[in-house]
Amino acid sequence: MVAALESAATRLSLDRYTGGGGGDSVLLTTGDNFSTPLVDRWTSSKLFLFGDAGSSLVVSRRPGFARVLAVGSLSDPRMEALHRGGEALLPPSVTAGIPLDFDSRVQYWRKQWASGVKPPIGHFGDQVAAIAGRTAAEAGVALSDIRRFCHVGFNEDPLLTMFLEPLGVTLEQGTWDICRRIGHTGVSDFVIALERLWLDGEVGPGDHVMLIGAATGMEAGCAVLEITAEPTAAQRAVTPDEEA
Repeated sequence: MVAALESAATRLSLDRYTGGGGGDSVLLTTGDNFSTPLVDRWTSSKLFLFGDAGSSLVVSRRPGFARVLAVGSLSDPRMEALHRGGEALLPPSVTAGIPLDFDSRVQYWRKQWASGVKPPIGHFGDQVAAIAGRTAAEAGVALSDIRRFCHVGFNEDPLLTMFLEPLGVTLEQGTWDICRRIGHTGVSDFVIALERLWLDGEVGPGDHVMLIGAATGMEAGCAVLEITAEPTAAQRAVTPDEEA
């Protein structure tokens, strides 16, 4: 979703200066449903529990509830094999009927290391910190100016180790209280969190919010938004059950 946001913002900015006729808005949509025999949402990983969700954002040159100040991404392909373990790159494991099992991939590298094969070591938190610092600088704000951080729905320990501690951010500054109740919903995590923060009045006009996403590859991306409007009474009345 961060990659889509980056592409949409770039296209809209270019159209403004080139006179492109592609319209003034882009609709971003995403959805994940882990109800498949190849995924056990409870045991596929110790890093998170899978939750199903769909989300959408509209990026436009017209005013909305928030303004995109900066967005960017950073990848380190040298770390790709850490996420894949001993599985072949091609064909994709799902096409071969191989169940999703992140923990077996971790065990693979532990055995490789014990046998003298050095894994492609890298700390993903370094990537998160690098792209967050770069994007905040492009937005003209310091990380200390960010009121809330909307992040992936990982369990508490990996969330702190890979995302919050590298940024010097506490659980309270993040959205742990939201994601701990719904799990890891793929790339909808920070969209859900942003909506809840805004509708619940935890962020308001003038506040800065950072969205942080992650993907295999290994890739990290983030965006800095400035909240520009309060939700209407009708918007505040929407509940999570009604949204579902």
